[in-house]
Amino acid sequence: MGFTAHIPNLTIPDVLRVLSARRLSGFLSVVSGGVAAKIVFKGGNIAYASSDTTGRLGSVLVEKRIITEEGLERALRLQRGGEINVPLASCLLELGLVFPEVLERETREHIVCVCADLHQWESGQVYFEEHTIEDRMVVLREGVEVERVLEEVERLRRFELTASSTSRTNGFPLEPPFGEASPRL
Repeated sequence: MGFTAHIPNLTIPDVLRVLSARRLSGFLSVVSGGVAAKIVFKGGNIAYASSDTTGRLGSVLVEKRIITEEGLERALRLQRGGEINVPLASCLLELGLVFPEVLERETREHIVCVCADLHQWESGQVYFEEHTIEDRMVVLREGVEVERVLEEVERLRRFELTASSTSRTNGFPLEPPFGEASPRL
């Protein structure tokens, strides 16, 4: 089963909920004004997401200093040299450049960031292509439940509103996203 929709007619959260309710696996592509995003579904859960506007996971890991530029390059070379297409995250794990728990946490956060970004898109095309998603194709084998992602997107949106419209304490926002406790100095 595949489908095409327009964002004004069907919101991104609506699309995510439909795919989740039907427990589908495959690739959701969203295109708007020359910018693209991709969400991988496995059994109705989100297993991976990327967007031109939020950066690729490898770049995010370098920016957060979880891996080095050199480590990213090594993983990219391994990924390109393989006979089958595997995610960069699998290459990072194979090379021992990141702990599995850290990669899973960062992948979950990245999924939320991509979905939060998509939530703001006001126009565009949505395409879904059903496809079998094998375990080797994703880091989060079970994926993240759509409702959990949407709850985190809403928390992130509230956090951004709070951070931009309220005072700060010790330089830290009052309500952090992703359920983390606010650091105290």
